[in-house]
Amino acid sequence: MSAPQADPPVWVVDPAMPGENLPPSGRSLFDRLFAVREKGVEGHETAGYDIPFPFTKLLTRLDTQLKRDPNSLLYPAKRVLIPLGRSLQRTAAAPDYFLFPRVVVAVDSPPSVPSGLLLKDRLYIGYQEKSDVLEVISYNESAGRFEFQLVKNYRAGAKPQVFYANRTLCYACHQNGAPIFSRALWDETNANPKVAALLSASGKDFYGIPPERGVDIPYAIDIAIKRANGFALTQRLWQEGCGGKDRPALRCRAGLFTAALRHALSDGRKGTVAPPKATATPLCFVPKPVDAGPADWPSARRTSPIAIPCRI
Repeated sequence: MSAPQADPPVWVVDPAMPGENLPPSGRSLFDRLFAVREKGVEGHETAGYDIPFPFTKLLTRLDTQLKRDPNSLLYPAKRVLIPLGRSLQRTAAAPDYFLFPRVVVAVDSPPSVPSGLLLKDRLYIGYQEKSDVLEVISYNESAGRFEFQLVKNYRAGAKPQVFYANRTLCYACHQNGAPIFSRALWDETNANPKVAALLSASGKDFYGIPPERGVDIPYAIDIAIKRANGFALTQRLWQEGCGGKDRPALRCRAGLFTAALRHALSDGRKGTVAPPKATATPLCFVPKPVDAGPADWPSARRTSPIAIPCRI
């Protein structure tokens, strides 16, 4: 008797299916952080945005939302300079690439207060001064996905305009529907001594970001992005790994939630999930590899690698 055939692998995130540009539900964290109600025509309130300018004020606003590590000199919102990168704004500063480098900001810190927005690993901003544009990737908890947004007219004396970006265009690079970053040792950033020297030679202040910096900041950004790229798999396992909404599926999710909670409370140390009492109904969640057979978790795979080879 032949063994049962395993189901063919399926995408966790299918790069050919980016989804609608507008959120199917909820709002991005960027919206929740900067959206305000404004007085419109005849006193009617309309939705708007209060995005601080210049960029140094936006960085300060982010940092005040985040908990600072007392044992670290790094800002809670990590930032690097990338004069020669690969974003859609890569030619905007030509030929003055080292006078107007692109800034990439990633949040990898918890909120400063328990009731604050959870921005950790969920908010990423790219800024190119010469194009007056912010490129934003931030998480939408309700929809269980990252949203891609553009902020145009981000300059002195103008009113910034916020748009949800064309996801099909974004997915050409962001094939996992999440942020991406270059591969260690992050030679395109100011962690590269040659890049840092050229930036320093310009004599310009880059929004309070020191040009000469080691690999600690890009490393922190890289780790945050790796965690962010795991969100889609977590969502897939939670929604489909235990089945539908019947009683066994609910018990399975209860076990999964208990396992995740214990993992977090034990600071990531491995252990087994035991029922609270010997007579209690056993928890139904048993972790399985995502490429297991049809009797286990649905087969799954990630899209292309999230680390991009450096070019410098």
